[in-house]
Amino acid sequence: MNGVHIDTHGRRTLGRRRCAWLCALAVLVFVTAGSVSPELGLRVAAAQEFETTSVREQGLLKIRRVEVEGNRTIPVDAIARKIMIRPDQEVTSQQIRAEVQSLHKTRWFFDVKPNLREADDGDGYVLVFKVRERPILQDVVYKGNEEIKTKQLAAITNLRKGSAFDVSLNRDSVRAIESYYQEKGFIHCKVTLEKGDHEDDREVVFVIDEGPKVVVTKIKFEGNDFFSGPLLRTKVVTKTRKLGFFGGKFDPASIPDDIVALKEYYFSLGFFDVKIENDVKQSKDGSKVQLTYTIDEGIRYKVGEIRFNGPRVIAEETFREQLKLREGDEFDERKLNTDIAMIKAAYGKLGRIFAVVNTGSKYYDEPGKMDLVFDVNEDQPYRINKIIVKFKGEYPTTKESTVLDRIPIKPGDLADPAVLKLAKSRLEGSQLFAGRGQPGAPPSLEVKQIDNEQVENAAREVVRAQYTDAPAQNPIVSNSPQGDPFGDSLGLPQADWVDSRMLDLEVGVEEAQTGRLMIGAGVNSDSGLVGSVVLDERNFDIFRPPTSWDDIWSGRAWRGAGQQFRLEAVPGTVVNRYLANWRDPYAFTLFDRDVSFGVSGFFFNRIYNDWDEQRLGGRVTLGMQLDREWSIGTAFRLEDVEISNPDVPTPPSLAEAVGNNFLSTVRTSVSHDTRDAAFLPSEGHFVEAAYEQAFGDYSYPKFELEGSQYFQVGSRADGSGRQIVTLRGQFGYTGEDTPIFEKFYAGGYQSFRGFRFRGVSPREFDVTVGGEFLTLGTVEYMVPLMANDSVQAVVFSDFGTVEENVTFRHFRASVGAGLRITVPALGPVPLALDWAVPVADQPYDDRQLFAFYFGVFN
Repeated sequence: MNGVHIDTHGRRTLGRRRCAWLCALAVLVFVTAGSVSPELGLRVAAAQEFETTSVREQGLLKIRRVEVEGNRTIPVDAIARKIMIRPDQEVTSQQIRAEVQSLHKTRWFFDVKPNLREADDGDGYVLVFKVRERPILQDVVYKGNEEIKTKQLAAITNLRKGSAFDVSLNRDSVRAIESYYQEKGFIHCKVTLEKGDHEDDREVVFVIDEGPKVVVTKIKFEGNDFFSGPLLRTKVVTKTRKLGFFGGKFDPASIPDDIVALKEYYFSLGFFDVKIENDVKQSKDGSKVQLTYTIDEGIRYKVGEIRFNGPRVIAEETFREQLKLREGDEFDERKLNTDIAMIKAAYGKLGRIFAVVNTGSKYYDEPGKMDLVFDVNEDQPYRINKIIVKFKGEYPTTKESTVLDRIPIKPGDLADPAVLKLAKSRLEGSQLFAGRGQPGAPPSLEVKQIDNEQVENAAREVVRAQYTDAPAQNPIVSNSPQGDPFGDSLGLPQADWVDSRMLDLEVGVEEAQTGRLMIGAGVNSDSGLVGSVVLDERNFDIFRPPTSWDDIWSGRAWRGAGQQFRLEAVPGTVVNRYLANWRDPYAFTLFDRDVSFGVSGFFFNRIYNDWDEQRLGGRVTLGMQLDREWSIGTAFRLEDVEISNPDVPTPPSLAEAVGNNFLSTVRTSVSHDTRDAAFLPSEGHFVEAAYEQAFGDYSYPKFELEGSQYFQVGSRADGSGRQIVTLRGQFGYTGEDTPIFEKFYAGGYQSFRGFRFRGVSPREFDVTVGGEFLTLGTVEYMVPLMANDSVQAVVFSDFGTVEENVTFRHFRASVGAGLRITVPALGPVPLALDWAVPVADQPYDDRQLFAFYFGVFN
């Protein structure tokens, strides 16, 4: 009994002895009353009164033992396990009250009262808990549940044998069970209490009529002329059952949500008079439902006149020239939102962060026509006064500079919302902080107006600290009556931002889990089967080694500077790669621009068709983002390249490379990127030009140029279902001294489909020896096959050649088609399946009809 002595029977025996003793004492007092002092009588009275005294605020009380009175059905042992006070323990009245609360929480008792009695020897007290029991639940039974296990129902009701019997809890459990069944699709489920609905019961018996599980087998649309049924199905909450097993749960409460979603979709494209009704048809057994939405689309409204109210600083014509939604166009909310964003961005560049753009419409008696009005409140310009970083949570490890590095704005700059949005995107994209799949609150940027008089005074103090209060003098010209011929051109610098309205920028961030251990696997037609084990830390700090064991256990060591550290092991059947990489994306500033710096070391091994290749080396890289589109980079590379197991007969260019080769190069690149998205873009281009110079054992130049241009040639009215034409090109030239392992090769799913990996190359003795000149091109058209864009088809043509010198003599070309299948559970990279057939090739080329890529990582 946890060392607690509970005595419910011994008290009665003790009471008889004590009663006899008290009677004798009373007789003695009565007989000798005349000779007994008053103090003795008071002590006796006090002792008698203390027999039933309740617990009041007192000092430490020595508890000799603990007793319980009033328990009838609840075992003493069960009560003892809930009491923490031990015999011969000194306690306070607060501890006793805590025990009372603990007993109440069991829900076993209607009432619990503590009392103290003096111990037999007068040394300490007996603590008595007087309890009044609730009825005890003797059994819980679930009848009729076939689809839901009893263990699940018990977890829902939380009713257990031996717990308190409570009719209200039993009735609540009925509703909880019905709700759970309905969530699982059993919308007809009914639960009744066979026992447990009356105070006299001591058992609870639930009778469950589950009914059939109701699933949606079909969703139909009638009257929809402008939008297809498959497209509208992607807009509703209700989904049909897939493959007879997955999804399709029917919830009647979702039908109004479906109608709202459909109306909002129609409204967004100008169908302001749309009307939608629904009909539900059930099968005879009630297990299957067919939903029909009847749509009266009405007329699609067109934009009549477009007017502007309020522009003064920026001419109205400037906006009109850039509008996507123009007079005479059919209404499109997506274009309208783009125009609103364009207007606000124009004012944002001027620091007018609080500029407001509202739109209104005027409808005509003539159906299908509306005027559009832009109401503009330009407000006034603001500048940033100071940037305040606030970390959420205790004991952050991230340095404040790590946050500030990712904010492309500084005190004194205009408060441009676009720059603030970019700052927020950088903070989220860094994956150092919560948001974008990381638990917790995402980074927040909040601007707060401040007292501009204080800012002005502070600015003047800065000026006074740098210059005297004497009249400004040009150091070239003395104080002469002729004055200063240079005027103010050489005067003191003016703090023009002093007269601007100022804002404080508060940046709130919550640290995320920045370390990851990823294990995965992939397979493709170029590299075979590969595994992957990656240890990645995105908030590394190379200058914060541990100074104590606590730094290691708490995670402060080596963390906080926003540097990137990665260990990667990729073993495979054909390729093996091991890499250690460290990079600081904001290592230092040059010409007021951030410069990244990185160091990496690697081991690479691959089994090619004609030889085995092993590389051990490292790289040092520098990069700079010049603006949002232009960037430059340079890399210094040192490698030991070992060539072994060459094919026989061995061509001279391969024989020269057999063994160990020392390779050192410097590469410089410049790129221009206007793509609307780095992943799966639909518009814009990416172009990169690079020059690499080798020195040491090999001395040769290498020039490479590659680019991609994306055109969106079609889409649905809402912007989904994008049809994209992609043009890709690659050009390369390298010098005569280039070793065989650094020459150009083509072929494979990412290079030249229709040919095997490195299947396009000059040959010697039937060995691919690579070329000094490469030119490749691709034309690809992608179109969605499903309304949710999860499956897309591509048709393409790859063409080009790899030659020993600059020529197109051995030109190749292929045509093909493929699928891109997006599976959310596998990440954003779609499965790629391509079939290609060469239409122009060389007799010695290695052909490959099918190419694919598939990967799973976690």
